[in-house]
Amino acid sequence: MGGGVICTRMWSLSDDDDIMSFWQVEQWQRALNGTWLIEPSGELRASGIETDSRANCTGRVFVALRGERFDGHDFVKQAIGDGAVGGVVGGVVGGAVMVMIDKRGCDAVAAMNIGAAVPVLVVDDTLVALQKLASMYRDELAKRGCQVIAVTGSAGKTTTRRLIHQVLGDADSSGHQSPKSFNNHLGVPLTILGVGPEHEFVVAEVGMNHAGEIAPLAKILRPDVAVLTNVGVAHIGHLGSREAIAQEKSQLFGTVAEGGCVVVPTDESLVDAYLPGDRAAHRFAATSVTLGDDGVRFGVNDTGDFFVPMLGRHNAANAAAAVTVARVLGVDDEKIAQRLCGAVGESMRMQIEQRAGVTILNDAYNANPDAMKAALDVLAEYPTGDGGGGGGEGGGRIAVLGDMGELGEHGPDLHREVGRYLAGRSDAIGHVMLIGRMSLYVAEALLREWPGERVDTYASWSDDLPTKLAAKARPGDVVLIKGSRSMQLERLLKGWDG
Repeated sequence: MGGGVICTRMWSLSDDDDIMSFWQVEQWQRALNGTWLIEPSGELRASGIETDSRANCTGRVFVALRGERFDGHDFVKQAIGDGAVGGVVGGVVGGAVMVMIDKRGCDAVAAMNIGAAVPVLVVDDTLVALQKLASMYRDELAKRGCQVIAVTGSAGKTTTRRLIHQVLGDADSSGHQSPKSFNNHLGVPLTILGVGPEHEFVVAEVGMNHAGEIAPLAKILRPDVAVLTNVGVAHIGHLGSREAIAQEKSQLFGTVAEGGCVVVPTDESLVDAYLPGDRAAHRFAATSVTLGDDGVRFGVNDTGDFFVPMLGRHNAANAAAAVTVARVLGVDDEKIAQRLCGAVGESMRMQIEQRAGVTILNDAYNANPDAMKAALDVLAEYPTGDGGGGGGEGGGRIAVLGDMGELGEHGPDLHREVGRYLAGRSDAIGHVMLIGRMSLYVAEALLREWPGERVDTYASWSDDLPTKLAAKARPGDVVLIKGSRSMQLERLLKGWDG
């Protein structure tokens, strides 16, 4: 099969008259200020839209997006051949039958020459068109009373988004959420366009790594509930300070729908100046936190008794945000507590795995300084095979840490900070493996406190590292694996496969 820009399940139509009318292809030309390359012949209602030619395009309109690795215009012909009932392409119409789409135009024209009688709309920019469609669809969701919850923050966005979806949904309530971490200029509109007529709510994740990225996403979402998990130092290399990060994250608050609210941590004073005066603000804090090896028990603002089967105090905070959202939307504590017990964590986010008697805390999906410290706390408090702590013949704890990205000129100091934090866990963590050039700064701070035999450093990845880790870990040990996505530290698990 051919490549595509992105893989997602898009919205499908039902018998809802308003939605059926709204998504008539004939209306797109006016809404998007486009020009027909091939005009519709009669009324056409698509079953959805698709942006990936590898997915099921039957009955859908294919929107050709340009990505970092693929250009959807290369796959217009394939999508139409696989059953797409229309296309949206980017370019400028010249004359009656020509379309200039950079050098890709010939492929779109070729698709028309294979005898496929499908409408094709030409717009200036297909991504802008997709975003505009999402914004228009958001208006339709408001008419239907579908609640839009948006989640942003320096850490915990994905987990909090999943937990909110968990506590709001049951057999009588169907919701939609961002697929994976669809939280950018492309992922957010795809999330909104993924809402079907059966959905009563949608939980959208909103991310950024540069200033100015959240505001346009917020204008699409116009959330009924805007949630901030925290303000940390992730992406500080691009924004310069926590204050600037708080200001950027708070752009979400200014677009909250009438009658909506914001949900923010009690201890995040940096966002106080940006809270909208004409919208309710609900503060949350996880209280009475009790840690276990199967999850964490907690209250919210000293009320309620909840348990979530995820590790660490930070997940108590994530779950407290979800509880607060559910309370705001009218769900009672008994139902919230019941639903939280069924929560399942995302892959490679403090995922517990067993390998040859060794407990692996696989937290390799991503890392920033705050999340790194939280993960080290989990490791330090996690029970080992013999109840031991600092090492020995099994029953010890090993931290395997990789570089943290997007910290800019702050990178060395923030890695040293993690090293100092780790040094304070000497009684609980027995050995450390550091991988990556920036992680050498962790070692620099750590070795001022620890003997060298407890610290292994590797300036870059090598294919023998999985074997080295597996040989070092003994039955009864607990091993934490954590680093930024670019490090791909999940490759270390191969050491137990041989």
